[in-house]
Amino acid sequence: MGGFLPAGPQVDVTSVTTDSGHEVIEAHVTAVSAAGTTYDNALVHVFDLEDGRIKAAREDLDTIHASEIFVA
Repeated sequence: MGGFLPAGPQVDVTSVTTDSGHEVIEAHVTAVSAAGTTYDNALVHVFDLEDGRIKAAREDLDTIHASEIFVA
């Protein structure tokens, strides 16, 4: 992502919820692209846990907005 976001992203975790089998992390990400466009997106990461390890992971975000920034 260094080529798209030269200064890198600013990630602010807004919520963490954990139970015996899942961890859900909500975050807000902002950045400025190399072209000067502002990236501003909410993300949700869901981790399925088993025996203290990550079994599966999913991420949800506004893919239309992301494609406007990351697809040349």
